[in-house]
Amino acid sequence: MKCWGKMRKINLLLCVLIVCVLCSCSVVDKAIDVVTPTRNTNYNSSDVVGDDTPEDDLGKEKISQIINGIENKNTESITKLFCKTVQKNKNSLNQDIGKLIKFYNSTKHKKIKYEYSVAHNDTNDGSNYDYDECLAFVQTENKVFSFDFVVCSYDERTEDNVGIWFIIVSDKRKRENSKEFDNLYNKLYNNLSEPSNNCSGIYML
Repeated sequence: MKCWGKMRKINLLLCVLIVCVLCSCSVVDKAIDVVTPTRNTNYNSSDVVGDDTPEDDLGKEKISQIINGIENKNTESITKLFCKTVQKNKNSLNQDIGKLIKFYNSTKHKKIKYEYSVAHNDTNDGSNYDYDECLAFVQTENKVFSFDFVVCSYDERTEDNVGIWFIIVSDKRKRENSKEFDNLYNKLYNNLSEPSNNCSGIYML
């Protein structure tokens, strides 16, 4: 009888342990779902050439949308690609989109070559945010442009930061051989704690 009583206690303890483990796994899964947002991407994959890696999907989607907006002279569609924090400076943003359309000076690209995305998960004042550093080269009938841009996919602080933070558009040769580009690139990329509504978000060199 004593052995039977001990067995019942052991079985009961095992059941309790199993329930605790299952519950803890469920909590962990839910926590992961909260801090790791799902990326929803939608773009014409045949329009952008590059490595076929899921990490590049968001950047490929954005460059396809940027070029489509420029070539169709659609200021509104380009504006919507930027995060709401940058959009707050709407007048300046719209003016620079107009300048970008003239700077690009083409209605049909020949090729979009996507180079890379560098994914980051950073913390600011205890809040997590995810963003990608992206680079693509766009060939038109006149020249080859480089598009460096940062796009945020998740920001625990505010959803207003989700979207493109800034774009640097340059002649590819100037990007590779210009101190002016290097200085601007380093200035922007060394301060990526949050977007600023004090700038338009578009830089052209």
